[in-house]
Amino acid sequence: MDIGFYLGILFGIGSLVTAVLVDKGDLTAYLNIGAFLIIVGGTLGATVISVGVSEINRLPAILKIASRNARSNYNGEAFVTTLVALAQIARREGLLAIEQKLEQVEDLFLRKGMQMVVDGLTSDNIADIMEAELGAIRRRHTAAAETFLKMGGYAPTMGIIGTVLGLVNMLISLGHGDSSSLGGAVAVAFIATLYGILSANLIFLPIAANLKKKSDEEISFKRTMIEGVLTLHSGESPRFIEEKMTAMLGLSKAVNR
Repeated sequence: MDIGFYLGILFGIGSLVTAVLVDKGDLTAYLNIGAFLIIVGGTLGATVISVGVSEINRLPAILKIASRNARSNYNGEAFVTTLVALAQIARREGLLAIEQKLEQVEDLFLRKGMQMVVDGLTSDNIADIMEAELGAIRRRHTAAAETFLKMGGYAPTMGIIGTVLGLVNMLISLGHGDSSSLGGAVAVAFIATLYGILSANLIFLPIAANLKKKSDEEISFKRTMIEGVLTLHSGESPRFIEEKMTAMLGLSKAVNR
């Protein structure tokens, strides 16, 4: 779990609530069901039209990824340890001997790469296939981040629409001669804009940035995996593989010492 994800949201909302209380404002005055429905319904509807229902169905899983610690997506030390162990087996017993150990490789991307090594594919073919799979992963990540970017763009606009609707209702009331609640009506009208700007800048856009950062880190890690598989395939020594992977991942020291 990414503590910073939750702390960021709580700190942002908490700061706004504290600011209202310090100014001796009334928090209940900022609660408006109509404005909330406009922002949520309007933003969701516009996003469905933009990205499709399938991407919306992925939102719970995407939010789970966003709230998860980035380091849970990969473990550099475990990867180097596994790769070096496989390289040692290959050096002693040959590449075919690796196959019986592949079930113990937890990372599916690495396991597929090593299976291609065992199957006798050329380095170029292995690189092409792994890069193609990496491209598919990147496209999924980009689509997830784009969904929240679009929501961050639509929400403020929906807020303006909500404000316009509120002002229209206010003017209609004035036309009927009711000016007793003019100040309150104006305040309620602008709450929709507040909701739109707040949700965009505190929720949607930060989540999009969060997903992009985690995607970049994972893609970089998997590129190192590809290099590791190709290095093992070329017959380099386990010590060289260890040093190379340790350097590429920026680990402080070789993991097997």
